[in-house]
Amino acid sequence: MKKLLVIFLFLAILVGCSTHKELTMEEKKTRLKQNLAQLNRFQATGILEVNYKELSLKKEFIMKKNPQEIRFDAINSGVMALTVSPFASGYIGEEVYITSYNNETFEDVIMPFDQVQPYLDFESFTPAEINNIIQTKRFVVGEMIMTFNDSYQVATFELDNKEVKFIYNKQNILDTLTIDDDEVDAKLVLDTFKIGDYKINKINRRNHD
Repeated sequence: MKKLLVIFLFLAILVGCSTHKELTMEEKKTRLKQNLAQLNRFQATGILEVNYKELSLKKEFIMKKNPQEIRFDAINSGVMALTVSPFASGYIGEEVYITSYNNETFEDVIMPFDQVQPYLDFESFTPAEINNIIQTKRFVVGEMIMTFNDSYQVATFELDNKEVKFIYNKQNILDTLTIDDDEVDAKLVLDTFKIGDYKINKINRRNHD
């Protein structure tokens, strides 16, 4: 009797596996577009951990993204967050601008980004580009490379020998970002991730407003 039950259980597992429905091309496109839309307009907060040369730090952060821009602010927070002050900020739009509010931490970084900026809009892919992503799980423009996982979520973003890895939780919500290059190792652990339209102010180079 026990052997018979084992056989029935084994057959049930086989039937369950064999009846797993493969997504149609249209379903794959829909899932990809939904995943891209989630990363197009959001605000996230959490903890930033950075190792840079002899510098090691841990800061709270807030990050906002819309289809044209990204802004990231690392924050100094005192005991029980009673005293809050900016530590560093980064902006990506028509240019990349990274600045520290403590001049001794690192020098400002300014570089053009205009050729890649249109691809900050994750909902601007053409039908041909969407089809190519579904088939190859990659999107390449010049030196920019995006890869996608089996769930059609962004897995990595690579530009100028710097790679950002996207890690998701069991609910398929973005959970962690890791950044690797030759000099800097950074990890962003998200506490909150809210989808919506958020205003982004470009960093003023003079007074950091």
